[in-house]
Amino acid sequence: MQEPRFTALIIGNAEYENATHLGNPLNDADDMTLKLTDLGFETATLKNASHGDMRSALITFAEALRDSSVGLFFFAGHAFQLSGENYLAGIDTSVSSDYAVEQTAVTLSTVLGAMKHGSVRTGLVILDACRNNPFEGLGTSRGMSDDLAPVSAPKGTLIAFSTSPGQKAKDGDGGRNGRYTEALLKHIDAPDIPIETMFKRVRSTLDQLTNGGQMSWEHTSLIGDFRFQRRAAPGAERYATMALSDSLYPRSATAAGRLIEALKSYDWYTQNPALHSFSQGDAAASSDDELFIVGRNIYQAACGSANEATDYVSQFKQRTATLAKEQRKAILDGMLYEIFFNSLGEHRARPKLEAFSSVFRMVTDDDVVESFAFIRNSLEPYATRYHVLPGSREIVDVTISGDPTTRAGEYVVNGIWLGSTNVLREIEDEEPVPYVDSAIRKGMMLGSLREFLSEQLVVPVELLNVTPAFKYTGGTTFKIPYTHTVVTAQT
Repeated sequence: MQEPRFTALIIGNAEYENATHLGNPLNDADDMTLKLTDLGFETATLKNASHGDMRSALITFAEALRDSSVGLFFFAGHAFQLSGENYLAGIDTSVSSDYAVEQTAVTLSTVLGAMKHGSVRTGLVILDACRNNPFEGLGTSRGMSDDLAPVSAPKGTLIAFSTSPGQKAKDGDGGRNGRYTEALLKHIDAPDIPIETMFKRVRSTLDQLTNGGQMSWEHTSLIGDFRFQRRAAPGAERYATMALSDSLYPRSATAAGRLIEALKSYDWYTQNPALHSFSQGDAAASSDDELFIVGRNIYQAACGSANEATDYVSQFKQRTATLAKEQRKAILDGMLYEIFFNSLGEHRARPKLEAFSSVFRMVTDDDVVESFAFIRNSLEPYATRYHVLPGSREIVDVTISGDPTTRAGEYVVNGIWLGSTNVLREIEDEEPVPYVDSAIRKGMMLGSLREFLSEQLVVPVELLNVTPAFKYTGGTTFKIPYTHTVVTAQT
């Protein structure tokens, strides 16, 4: 496996043959190239590109994306729509007829097609395009408009526009950059903020730079979190980037390397004997990075019900009894990290909880307290995603309120209270619904409700007290409406 690859194509067009010249796109392209290079992108940059140059570059870009984790396309120049299609103008774009436009400009669909061809996990398209009609009075095309057409972002893609519909983008007021690119350059390398938050900051800065005259906007269907600048979480600095993004970890002929490859097979008949034969001596001879990834993949295999992995998690202290403290910590750190972060090191939209109880049962064990401090610190930037930050050893008290139904001893839950806050909420339109077994929705005894809330709140059941606010007996059942959840909204 290779290091994660980030690929960008940057185009700045200014000196148009059939339209007004622009003052900033060449600087915009240069400065975005420098910034993205600093952020780890492999960049290709075109300035004053013809439509043919742009098409050729997109072909090369699409092929490069096949080996990339993230693809980014940036365009500064003239753009317009014709008959519902968005076009990016090359410096030689002709407007003598609709047909001429179609043949001498590049569609936004072509750019999105390059992302699709490359099967890139995260695709970013950023358009700093002036929306004033650059060809007004110069051609015969009647279907041309300076307002870009509505567009939907394909799965895994974000499309950012320098203006909202009906506004004109400013090419700068004599400064080096266009106003949108100026705002973007101020925030793109801010550490540890999701891309959606970054673009909100861009919007705020742009609003200030233009005295409210220009408002950027985005279409997004990104999956998971993406950050341009990611700092290792406190405590994670000891692990290499390829350990935190374990899908990118190189193969190794060491005992740990062979185990990691076997665990990634998702085949019990390969996973179980490989883990059974991985001795504590093998672990002692492994690096911290290797052990961290071993821990991640043991947890993954346990979630897939591999018996040996399930036993390793539940008998963790016995299975690691002879290891040095730091070696044991590396394995448990990896297990905990796998719960909350995916194979690219991105925070999961929903934690991986299939073996959560077995791991978090150790949270009160002083021998492994540092691992739970590690995961708590790693999750600090995402604290708003949790009602209680995972890794804490504090008792969590929950009070249940509800309305009785016509059936004796049955209540429909209308409140799940953490202190004075009701964390039960209605699921929003178009929000992914957290999976819950239908049997749970039909009614739970108090013990089952406690286990259910343990996973939903990501709090170990041993640390969770659940008390109804009404009189109940051992036969009382609790129902949670299908339309409600206690999982935090993913904003």
